[in-house]
Amino acid sequence: MVISDLKKNSFISVFVLLIALNIAWVPPLYPPKTNSFRVNNRNIIFQPKKAFDSHLYLVEPKGSDAFSEINAENNKNKIRKALGKMGPKTAKNVSTGLVPLAVALGFIATPGSRAVSIAGAAVMGLVSSVARLKIGQESKAAVPVTIANLLEKNGITKVRPADISKVFDDYGIKDEEAKEICIDIFRRYILAMCKNSATKAADIRELRDLRQALNLTGEDIGNAIFSASSVIYKDRILFTPSEELDDPHNPNRKAVDKFLFLSDRLFEVGDTEEAYEYEMGRIRKVFGLDSATVKNRTVSIAKPFYETALNAARDKLDTLRPGALELAEKTLGIAKYLKDEMHIEAFSNEVKSLLEENSGAFSFKDGATERLKKLGDALGLDENVQRGEIEAVSVPIFEKFVSKEIELALEMQIKDSEDAKRNSALRKGRLASLQLKLLLEPETSNRVIKSTVNNAAQAHFVAACKFVRVNNERKAFDAAKELIAFLKSSFSLVAGGMNEGGKKSSEQVISEVFEGFLFDSSAKREGTKLYQLFLKTALKSNNGRLSEQDKEDLEILSKMMGQDALDIEKAYSEETKPVLKSAFEPIFAKNDFTDENKNNIADLVAKLNIPQRVVKELNREFYSLRARSYSLKSNGGILAETERNELLKVKEFLNMEQSEVEAIHKEFYGKVYQQSVTESMASTGVISEELKKALEVLRERLILSKEDAKNFTLNAYKMIMKPKVEQLCYEFERTSMKGKKRGIDEGDDILVAGPDAGNLGISSSGSVISEIMTLVDFYNENGIAERNGDDVTFPITAEGMGSERLFEKIYQQFVVTGFTTEGSQGQRYVESQKTLAGLLGLAPSKVELIHSEIGNTVVSQFFRNNKKPVGSQELAALAGIGSKLGLGAEEFDKIVLEAKKTSIKTQIERLFQQKNKITKAQVKEVRERAESLGLELSAGLGVPLERLKKMFMVEAIDLIEGSKESTEDIEEAAEAFGFDEEKVKELLGELLDERASAAVKDAASELQKQLDSSCVKSVEKLLFYCSLAGGPEGKH
Repeated sequence: MVISDLKKNSFISVFVLLIALNIAWVPPLYPPKTNSFRVNNRNIIFQPKKAFDSHLYLVEPKGSDAFSEINAENNKNKIRKALGKMGPKTAKNVSTGLVPLAVALGFIATPGSRAVSIAGAAVMGLVSSVARLKIGQESKAAVPVTIANLLEKNGITKVRPADISKVFDDYGIKDEEAKEICIDIFRRYILAMCKNSATKAADIRELRDLRQALNLTGEDIGNAIFSASSVIYKDRILFTPSEELDDPHNPNRKAVDKFLFLSDRLFEVGDTEEAYEYEMGRIRKVFGLDSATVKNRTVSIAKPFYETALNAARDKLDTLRPGALELAEKTLGIAKYLKDEMHIEAFSNEVKSLLEENSGAFSFKDGATERLKKLGDALGLDENVQRGEIEAVSVPIFEKFVSKEIELALEMQIKDSEDAKRNSALRKGRLASLQLKLLLEPETSNRVIKSTVNNAAQAHFVAACKFVRVNNERKAFDAAKELIAFLKSSFSLVAGGMNEGGKKSSEQVISEVFEGFLFDSSAKREGTKLYQLFLKTALKSNNGRLSEQDKEDLEILSKMMGQDALDIEKAYSEETKPVLKSAFEPIFAKNDFTDENKNNIADLVAKLNIPQRVVKELNREFYSLRARSYSLKSNGGILAETERNELLKVKEFLNMEQSEVEAIHKEFYGKVYQQSVTESMASTGVISEELKKALEVLRERLILSKEDAKNFTLNAYKMIMKPKVEQLCYEFERTSMKGKKRGIDEGDDILVAGPDAGNLGISSSGSVISEIMTLVDFYNENGIAERNGDDVTFPITAEGMGSERLFEKIYQQFVVTGFTTEGSQGQRYVESQKTLAGLLGLAPSKVELIHSEIGNTVVSQFFRNNKKPVGSQELAALAGIGSKLGLGAEEFDKIVLEAKKTSIKTQIERLFQQKNKITKAQVKEVRERAESLGLELSAGLGVPLERLKKMFMVEAIDLIEGSKESTEDIEEAAEAFGFDEEKVKELLGELLDERASAAVKDAASELQKQLDSSCVKSVEKLLFYCSLAGGPEGKH
């Protein structure tokens, strides 16, 4: 029996051992990644779960179902279940060896038999080390069950992180292993929560409480949710058709959206914005969604919850806790733009709920103002937004009421205008009362009244324009009359709304409401045409006259059309001009320029309100016709005395200004006067004083202004001057071509040397000078130039009669001629230069440039031809040149200085370009000439230093070799070249060194050739140079 029991217990123990070693197949904790796997050589395929929703369950799924799932999985494993019953301490002792493994295994196999337990223990002692390890692992696997039971039994909010930590300590679970268990519990919880596709506001709070109990960080939450996302994807998306996922009401779609929403809420309270973007990015990647899509889905869940919170706030406005809405907004993650929209919508709904209707009359409930103010402040809406939402509800009601009042006013205006005026106060009172009942601001009601009247006026205007387009004058007139009647009837409403205390006039109110309401150009044109048709029809109806009523209606019409003075004047011009013209025609036909007719015309202008522009235009037209007829029939176009008097009578009748008449006479008699001026000059080209007086009499006869007569005279002068200028140009070009054939430079380059240098390279032709003086005399003798003190202007010039460059050459030649000509004739040429420059149209700057160029040439040639030192006589001659050329002292001094410098530089340049050696005499000549010109060779000439040193050494060696007593001469030369004592010593040292070296070479050469006498001379030179350089025999 014992042996039998031993065998039996041994078998049981082995079986228990197999269980402990997990040889039996146990379902995996996580589902396989593929949709199939193999068991017993058979393919097992996962079928996609059908879409389900919470309403299909008898008990609604919730997050705490995860705890039951953990228990269920645990119960499938007998070891875990038994270890769970032992408790954490016993399980821990077994795994660590404090309780014999055999006893534990025996308890597991037959917990009710002591004998079997002892026998099993003896057998299991053989494999205790292997089994103990497995028992330890299974005991730790029971930890999630313990935590789940703790959370389920006590409630999530009552479990603290310390309670969870104690469980881990009891089972010997440490750090990362404990963290993984907590993450897995959170993952299971959110998955269980998402089995119910309907989202609850408490879901967020539950998950945050669970996170706090499990002491999870933001990174832990991210890992848990990321792990859960794969399960959601497999269960809800992988096998779900896309058309179902596109349906927001599909349970699978709703579950996914719920998961995204809960994830978004949990991540947003994480550490940083970067962490949030990272975690949500991982989730989006699993589901293959972009950021905008995810955001839209989370908003679609959050929005209804926030709407509920806003409705609750409205219902419990008096007891609403401060910050309640802000908390809901933060919890649900409502964006600012969405919050603002929803707050405005909630406020708008409250406004609508407070509006009541009683027999077609609308008003807000009592206390509405205070309640709306309180709600608006609670929602964080500023006063403008609150007012805008109130107006959005009230304004349409007020507009409808205003339109009705306008229609009644129009009917009354058409029937009895006086009765309409009497009832205007009642209409204003009704509008004011409704304004208060609808909580409208005065400025808002004023705006509504104005816009409503304006819109109605536009409707009447459009109706009138239909007849304008088909040119139906009568119908257009009647429609315009109805439009004006509407404006008059509605004026009291507008004035009552806008006229603050009656300070604005009727005209001001009409202008403010109606002026410029026609915005597009086509309506503007039609409005202008309607105004013109109304004016035309009114004139026809009253025999060319306008009644006071017509004038009033036209004024109102113009204000509504936004017409300015020019538009009105244009309309009046087109319609009244024919009337006035018809009145003028019989008067002019009969020459009946009586005072009575004059008064009749004035009365007609006043009654028709004819614009002065039209009156003046017709005056000019009729006067011009009469003046033109006289110019055609008169002898030579000159007015007879009787004709002139007749025209003066017409001028008086038409009340024309003298300037208006003169402008007309300029057109018809100006050419006649100009021809008379031309004839007066005859062959001489000069008008005598007697003829000038006759021309003045003619000017008065022709009724020309002095200014016009002057201009016609100048035109005549210009016509005479033109052939003279053309002849001058021809003669100048002819003589220039002739000079070129002879090889003479005629002025293209005035800086000329050689045989023609005496006339500065410009040949002075007697014929050219003669033509110039003829032209100058013509200008002077006719007094064409206008003088005002020292200022002289030339009203006519030769501009356009020749090229500007040619005129410059002519003037250049004339200046040179005046410079080279002696005596009174030369003086005459000089005095005529200003007149010639003016009549040729040369600019003052160009004239100055020409004089400056000639001055440069003259002075340069002067110094070029005088290479010796310049004395006082020559300098006096230079001063005369400047005066004769009209150059200022300062300007001429600059020219002379530059010429001096150029002359010396040129002389030095020639020294260094010559083939022969430079001699002392040449250097001294340059030095003395520069000194005579007041120049220093070393200052401002731009001569290279090397050349100055060379010239000094040429002069110094000659002085040294010529005489031993040469110190003063050398010092004089050094001073002239600008060298100080140290520089002189340096240069002389170089010079003596060079000479001594040359003497040594000469002596050596002559000694070899046995030229004793020559050798002795060379040695003597050497000794001389050595003595000068400070040798043993030297004196210096």
